[in-house]
Formats: sequence, C-alpha cells, structure tokens
Amino acid sequence: FESGPPEGSKVVVLLGGLTDGLLALPYTTELCERLHTEGWRVVQPLLQTSHQGYGTGSLAGDAADLDKLFSCLARRLRERVSPP
Repeated sequence: FESGPPEGSKVVVLLGGLTDGLLALPYTTELCERLHTEGWRVVQPLLQTSHQGYGTGSLAGDAADLDKLFSCLARRLRERVSPP
C-alpha cells in the first residue's frame, strides 16, 4: 500500500513485526499525515508472513519480497530523476 503526494520522490517504508500488516503501529496514521505534509510517500508492504500468512510463508520469502520492493522503488526514483 502506498500513500502520499504523487510527485514525491522521498519514500519511507513502514514495516511491522511478524503477522502485522497495514497500520501495524498505533501511530501509523499520524506519522503518515506528517510525512505527507513534508512531501514523503509512505509504503506499507504486505509480506508473506503478514496477517494470516504467518506460518505459511518464510522470512526468506519476506526478504525476497522486500528485495523486489526496494528494486521497484529504486527504479521508479531513477525514472523520476532522469526520464527516458
């Protein structure tokens, strides 16, 4: 899940603990609002072990998911900085 200003090039990734998903932290909503006003986008990934996926996925799978996420975010940033 991604939120924030569409033109924002700064990104924060919020990760909860095992079994957590969106809005995992009690201060997530307030933190997102404050980051958005400063031009930051916020990404809250749902990993294999999020919510009811705990016990069916693995930490290695979560790490692979995060690797894909960071690669995607880096690619998008490069495209914004130097359009084709």
